[in-house]
Parts: sequence; C-alpha cells; structure tokens
Amino acid sequence: MADRSFTTDTRAIEGLPIRLVIALVVGVAALSMMMTILDGVGEIGQTEITYVVEDHQDLTHSMDDDIDFTMEIVDENGNEITETTVIITSGTAQMDGTELFSTGTDNNEVDVTIDSSNVDLRHGQDTGTLSVDIQPPSDSNHADDDGNPEIIVYR
Repeated sequence: MADRSFTTDTRAIEGLPIRLVIALVVGVAALSMMMTILDGVGEIGQTEITYVVEDHQDLTHSMDDDIDFTMEIVDENGNEITETTVIITSGTAQMDGTELFSTGTDNNEVDVTIDSSNVDLRHGQDTGTLSVDIQPPSDSNHADDDGNPEIIVYR
C-alpha cells in the first residue's frame, strides 16, 4: 500500500463545503435550543416579593369608609423584606394621584390608609380595583415581577 499524506491527497477538498454546511446547521440548531432553555431560567438568584395582609384582614373595602389595613412584605419563602416602597395606583377604579407607603429598615409592615374621597368608580360601575406594586431595595436580589393581589373597592 502506498504511503498517503494529506498534502498529496487530491480528494480532501471534495467533501469540505458540505461538511461546513452541516456543521453550521447543527451549530445553529444547538444554539437555538440552548437559548430557549436559558430564556426560561430568569435572572440567577432573584427572589419574588409580594405582600400578605395581617390577621386575615379583608382587601375588599366599601367606598363609604377609608381604606385601612396593614400589609407585610415577604418573599416567596415567607421571609420578611424591609426597606421597600409600596405603590398603589388606579386599576379599574379611579384614584386621584398615586399613594406611596414605605417599610422601615427594622420591619416589613406597611400601614395603608387611603382616603375614600380619593377613590371613585365610573358611572354604572359597582366595584373596582386598585393596583399594588412593590419596589424592593435597590441593593437586593428581590424583584416584583409577578402580579400582587389587588385592593377591591365597592359602592
């Protein structure tokens, strides 16, 4: 058998273009699958925060009375989160302006009091909602990406 080397083999170039095309297609398919998997992971170490109402107080309030209740800011594991800002805005109910409430550095409780004269329902509307957003501390790994329970108001 004759001694063959790459430099003398004239067939080496014949299959190269198709091999490059196949490698490119396989690489793009693999990258697409990896991107799909990584898209569902989310940011590493982020913990969702929300609020719970103390002592099972009701989030349904008559517009004849002021909205008054206490909420606790917690993460998805029930751990207390301090130094947060709670923002309450109009939902399906109308509200004059935006209400801001803050927790302290030593507790996770927010006493919410909204004057009922600042909340109104549209003509023919008997119930409505106010939206609640929570701004976590900027130096933490907490996020408020999922929706929070809304405050329900009625006539």
